Amino acid sequence: FSFKGSMEEAKDIEFPASYVAIDADGNYDEDELLDFLKELDLDVLTKNLKKAKLPDEWLDYVEEAIDYYYLNLR
Repeated sequence: FSFKGSMEEAKDIEFPASYVAIDADGNYDEDELLDFLKELDLDVLTKNLKKAKLPDEWLDYVEEAIDYYYLNLR
């Protein structure tokens, strides 16, 4: 994701301690992704993306993608 905004707008956004590296071609380690998703608090992610003013249609896509990967790669 790439976000634009000010430091003031972003001061209350919390970032996760872990992450999954995805290269420009979309490649990633599936085990890393599953480990990340198992620890992910979707409510916190949703709250932070709303604070970042992510458009609702993008937020819906993010939630669907997380559900898909979490449910289908376990």
